[in-house]
Amino acid sequence: MFQDGGWAALTACRFHQTRSALAPHEAVIMAAFARCPPATLAEASTRIAELTGIERSPAQVGKVLKQFGLRRRKTGAIPGPAPTDARRAEQATFEAAALAPRLREAQAGQRAVFFWTPPTSSMVCS
Repeated sequence: MFQDGGWAALTACRFHQTRSALAPHEAVIMAAFARCPPATLAEASTRIAELTGIERSPAQVGKVLKQFGLRRRKTGAIPGPAPTDARRAEQATFEAAALAPRLREAQAGQRAVFFWTPPTSSMVCS
């Protein structure tokens, strides 16, 4: 074998490796996804079916896209709305009318005050 083909023939993988039916369309798919990346695997599956006429499940599309060297996109958090003047006024009224008297009572020992914080991912024990 080495005498016929050299080192390349000796190290070549001769096992049968199945190729995806989408492999010949890799350039078309990559170009389309570079212009407008899909948000979900379901959207990618639909767009691949439109581009190539080959339908695959979202799971299979994920595997094929990984073989093509693409990664799944991570979505970021959308920030909440900015506080309005009405909301700021409401907070100031609450602080003066409800919170401040209760905190004074707590400092005098007449009341117990507990603050609640919503759980975050940093609070989760791993």
